[in-house]
Amino acid sequence: MNSLVSLDLSYNDLNGTVSDIYFDNLTKLQYLDLSDNFLTLKFSTDWIPPFQLQWLRLFHCKLGPGFPRWLRTQNNLRSLYVSHAEINDSVPKWFWRLVKGANTLKIESNNLTGVIPDLTLELNVPDISLASNQIKGSVPEFLLKSIILDISENLISKFVHSCAKGRSAIVENLAFLNLSSNNLSGALLGCWDHLKSLQILDLSNNQLSGRIPNFIGSLSQLKQLVLRNNCFSGGLPSFENATKLGMLDLEKNDLSGPIPPSWTRDNLKELETVSLRMNKLDGKLPLHLCYLPKARVLDLSFNKFTRPIPSCLDKLVAMAQKYVPNVYDDVISVSENGTVQVDRIFYWKLPMVWKGRELVYNDHYGLMNIDLSHNQLEGEMPTGIVKLVELRFLNLSSNRLSGKIILEIGQLKSLEVLDLSRNHFDGEIPSTLAEISSLSVLDLSNNNLSGKIPTGTQLQSFEPYCYEGNPYLCGRPLDKLCPSEEHPLGNVTQANQDVDENDSFMKGFYESLGVGFAIGFWIVFGSLLATRSWRHAYFNFIAKVSDSIYVSTLLLVARWLRWLRN
Repeated sequence: MNSLVSLDLSYNDLNGTVSDIYFDNLTKLQYLDLSDNFLTLKFSTDWIPPFQLQWLRLFHCKLGPGFPRWLRTQNNLRSLYVSHAEINDSVPKWFWRLVKGANTLKIESNNLTGVIPDLTLELNVPDISLASNQIKGSVPEFLLKSIILDISENLISKFVHSCAKGRSAIVENLAFLNLSSNNLSGALLGCWDHLKSLQILDLSNNQLSGRIPNFIGSLSQLKQLVLRNNCFSGGLPSFENATKLGMLDLEKNDLSGPIPPSWTRDNLKELETVSLRMNKLDGKLPLHLCYLPKARVLDLSFNKFTRPIPSCLDKLVAMAQKYVPNVYDDVISVSENGTVQVDRIFYWKLPMVWKGRELVYNDHYGLMNIDLSHNQLEGEMPTGIVKLVELRFLNLSSNRLSGKIILEIGQLKSLEVLDLSRNHFDGEIPSTLAEISSLSVLDLSNNNLSGKIPTGTQLQSFEPYCYEGNPYLCGRPLDKLCPSEEHPLGNVTQANQDVDENDSFMKGFYESLGVGFAIGFWIVFGSLLATRSWRHAYFNFIAKVSDSIYVSTLLLVARWLRWLRN
């Protein structure tokens, strides 16, 4: 088929080896897609293809171990996908010169090694991903001309661009930058303020330290900021101009101080997810957190917040409404420049402690969660929280909260996880809690709860440890049973009453048995003494029986002796 221009065999179960001889006559081929098969491509090292490709997609094909040298002849490449291709080699310098006019480069999840050379070339590739490899060194300047740059899960140790060399920045168009899970360390330099177009920044899982620069909070286009699992210290940024920020993840750092007063609904009106978990933040929870109009995930756990929980939690209106994800908010579009448009959807990734495990969830689940656990909060549980009817996760454990569990808690019909353990709650468990049919994780342990656990519901299906540490609580599934319950499904008091009743019955039975025996004995024996004819008949009967037994015994002994003599 020497007129073939496009060949797409992707997403099949093709297997075997493909050699260069298959393509000898395909001189007009421009589009080749063999992705997601079980193919091994074995081309000779000096093979020169007869075609000039514009689109090449070979992800999940086996190309390794060397970097495919035949690509050096392809001067018209616009899109290149060779992810998961088992390449175990460094990226050669000629490759970057070859693809300087491409639109998309994806060489993910291979075993690319070495460093990326710092070349001075006019690279104009909007979408570049080298994620999940073994690349080390620094991020060279020429890559920062991209719009989407993903070099996560490598061994990158430095982020260097032109402002570090005293020249003007060249990163005005960079919208997505992912350098997570590398070896970055040190502080963020002031030159980052040139990232004016940045929408998504992920520097998580590194060893970055120092303060989070305030200019990051001034990036007006920023939608997602993920800096978790680093060593940042100092206070929180003000985010006065980050009016488009939707996700803020700063968990597992050494941040301290209070939440800034600038975190208001005017500045953070788009904020949906905020995680400050596992830091050293303190002070009281500010009222303006209640008025973030789109907030639906609020994780402030493992900090040092004090004083009561704000009573205005019912103002978190997004948690009272069904979540409808708008994927268009998460699309970064690359301008076509005449030919190609790149669209990528970035679902937010939410690391959460969910049902006892720390997991990372994609945001399209639409989780609605409040986690204020492991702080020093005090006072009562705010009653307004029951208005957040779409709430699925509520964790207030390990604080100093007191008072009663609010009676209307049964209104949280969507609740799946409720943890109120290790507080000072008292009183009875509200019966309305049994009305939450979706509840799959419950922990009320180590409080001062009392009374009977509501029965006839799924509350008995939870393990006893969910209620332990409440000395005045009784009822199933605890071993301590309440006075009103029956044995063996009731309590010990009732069982003791049953035992006492049985003892009384048996005592009367034996007494009546003795009286009956005495009466019967004297009726028979008295009759023998009083009536002469009965007495003679009785003793004649006894004599006959004893004679019969005596004779039978003598005959048996005689037979036995005769048997011995014989």
